[in-house]
Amino acid sequence: MGYSETTNNYNDIRTVLRDLYIDGYKTCRDFYNRYNAESSKATDNKKRRIFNIFNLLGEDIPHYSTENGKVHYLPIDSRTNTNPLYKTFETKKFNTQTLIFYFIIIQYFSDGKQHTLTEIANYYSENYDSADPDDFIDPNTIRNRLNKLVKCGIMQKIQKKNKDIYYIPQYNTDWSKYGTLISFFSETAELGILGYFIKKDLINSQKPDILLFKHHFIVFAIDSEITYTLLQAINEKKQVIITHSEEPEPIICTPLKIFTSTRLGRQYSLVFSEKENRFLFIRLDKIVQVKTGKTSENFNKRLKEFNKIRPFIWGTSLGYHGNFQNPKTCTITMTIQIEETEPYVLDRLIREGRNGTIKKTGASKYTYQRTVFDPNEMIPWIRTFYGRILSFDSDDTSFKEKIYDDVKILYQNVLQNRQRS
Repeated sequence: MGYSETTNNYNDIRTVLRDLYIDGYKTCRDFYNRYNAESSKATDNKKRRIFNIFNLLGEDIPHYSTENGKVHYLPIDSRTNTNPLYKTFETKKFNTQTLIFYFIIIQYFSDGKQHTLTEIANYYSENYDSADPDDFIDPNTIRNRLNKLVKCGIMQKIQKKNKDIYYIPQYNTDWSKYGTLISFFSETAELGILGYFIKKDLINSQKPDILLFKHHFIVFAIDSEITYTLLQAINEKKQVIITHSEEPEPIICTPLKIFTSTRLGRQYSLVFSEKENRFLFIRLDKIVQVKTGKTSENFNKRLKEFNKIRPFIWGTSLGYHGNFQNPKTCTITMTIQIEETEPYVLDRLIREGRNGTIKKTGASKYTYQRTVFDPNEMIPWIRTFYGRILSFDSDDTSFKEKIYDDVKILYQNVLQNRQRS
């Protein structure tokens, strides 16, 4: 089979992007060693497809040489106003039969009228011209494809006299009025890929985007298909079967929510595993594939149980293996010195304190308190207040000692540096 720049499976593109360009700038040799079950030719085709896609769309992929081989990387400025990774979704491949079918259907419904399945099938048979009779599709296949369009929201279906009637709803929306809004959505929302294509195909404005992002997390874009399937399962209250890159067996679970880290941009799906009887946070970039399963009978029950423990979550650690029935918590209390001339420090404490309580306990003194499952997740944030912390306490003695030891090591390093200088 000849090489093609398009692909039926976007996960091939996603895998190469992540392994060759996002996670550590691997060389081709590293990639071959990891996927040694796959032929070098197949891997080369995936890699070449990425090169051609970006080159055709105006993006050069530079490289540098090392002792282990040539290393390629994506020169992406995170301050850009358009996520360049959305372009990779333009690699979807359709066979000739499918393309012709959709062109015929769009042409038929351009009259703005409603049509029955029989009328659609007759029009298709009259207008489809192929030398190969095997290319022709039967009415049942036509119905299935029309129902897919209905599920996507492109078409609508009603029933009249026990007959399915299809039509394409007409929208008179002037998308150009919402250019800035759609641009913001496409760069910040979990399914911003939708905004990207609306902006690309429906907004014919030549005005440049006025938005510029200082901290722009763009990698989530290549997980859009995973996100969509999970959100669909949440909306329909169904279980999913997750193929995880680091788990030998598929994970059967009920997805409840999707969380995005405002600090790292990393996305997680909060799920409940009936087999393990516990909640789990699963990173979306570790998910290879998601399939929708049966309806979850306990969806509402699990969501209520999670909402009860949610106030005690700082990051993604659920503490003690997510045992929500008998959770153990830890309360930390620290008094911080904040001068009246430093309102920005108090603002940060309020903004980043994640619903912790803050009380003014004296002149330039503020006491912060928070109860969590895993206090170790708070250490990087607590460290940012070293030098301002007047007192620190915790009902977890081992954690309290860990913070005190951490401060001692810090001061020892500072004294050593001063002596050297």
